[in-house]
Amino acid sequence: MPKLRKLFTKDEKRGKYQARFHELAPPGGESPKIDLCDIEEAEYKTLSDGQKRKRTDTEFSQYLTNLYNLKLIEVKEQRHRQTKIDDRITVKDAIQLWLDNDVSDKTKKSNTNKEYTLSSNYYMEAVGDHPLEDFKPEYSLRFLSFLNKRCNSSHTILKHVRQMQRFYTWAFEEGRLIERPVKLTRPKTTLSDPQVYSQEQLDQQKTYFQKLAEESKRYRQEYLNLVRAFMVGHYGLMRSGEMCYLPLTHISLETRSIEIKEIHKDELSWSPKTTSSYRVVPICDELLEFLAQDLVSRSQFEYWYLDDGKGGRAYAGPSQLTHAVQRKNDKLGFPKGVDPIHGWRKSGITRLLSDGLPLQLVQAIAGHSNPQTTMNHYASKKELLQTALSAMNKFRRLDK
Repeated sequence: MPKLRKLFTKDEKRGKYQARFHELAPPGGESPKIDLCDIEEAEYKTLSDGQKRKRTDTEFSQYLTNLYNLKLIEVKEQRHRQTKIDDRITVKDAIQLWLDNDVSDKTKKSNTNKEYTLSSNYYMEAVGDHPLEDFKPEYSLRFLSFLNKRCNSSHTILKHVRQMQRFYTWAFEEGRLIERPVKLTRPKTTLSDPQVYSQEQLDQQKTYFQKLAEESKRYRQEYLNLVRAFMVGHYGLMRSGEMCYLPLTHISLETRSIEIKEIHKDELSWSPKTTSSYRVVPICDELLEFLAQDLVSRSQFEYWYLDDGKGGRAYAGPSQLTHAVQRKNDKLGFPKGVDPIHGWRKSGITRLLSDGLPLQLVQAIAGHSNPQTTMNHYASKKELLQTALSAMNKFRRLDK
């Protein structure tokens, strides 16, 4: 047993067998010695009749090796628990670890990272910082209550809850949460027609934004951008991110099209939401008339469709644009429930489908990969939805 003697030592004075646990040695430090059992227990085996006999070399080595493995697991678990107790990592620090490592490793899109960061910021604002292990069910309710006040749609609320749920799942899988996994309360969802702007509300918005742009000198550029966002949102079915990151060079009046594709400018990179989001948006008559007047009035320094007037983006991201439109909706007295930007898109989809435009065409303009998604944006009665889907299937059969 020469190898065993290097690992195990016999302490005659204390009557113990000890082991050196090299796996537990600190960097550059000495391997700790830990008691395994009494000498008699290791060297003698108790038989069923109560008698004892000396273990063979094989039995002796196997017995100590088993004890060693069990003790190693036990000590590691103890140290793990103690480390968590000593560290008492807070939610704020744990979230930062998650964003820096897990999220950044799994997603390469900067806008997706920003969405996770926004969800985390909302959680911190609603609940505050606390030790990760001290999560309480009331925190989930406070987070949900905060989202109900801050967000304009159940879809957005659910998105933020899901993203924070991913964080807590990661924390448990990484051993940051020892006792139990955390399950956040989700909002109750009901199947109903999407909330869209009425035609009267759309007319009010457009008139109000135009009036502000005409009457204000100091904030004229800001209000012009609201008009611009309205036009491509409602008539071009464009998403908020697509508006914020749209270069003027992607707009062609000659071909009556707006190209939605990834951009790389200086240190800025942006790409559309999904593969189907890469598309060419046709410019209808209403939008063509507006763009023809708008583009000739631009200064030579402007680069973006929503520009600050000096070649910079008017909005840091979609959420900033959303809040800007929401503030104006509040002044107009619009009731809550309609997503400020996405409401234009949904209203536009509803208008096109109601006018009889084929579902496949509307789906392509909107950049949806699934026709059902397009129909989910359609504010209509269920029987109309079924009729449109049936027509869609008919078109497919004819194509074949």
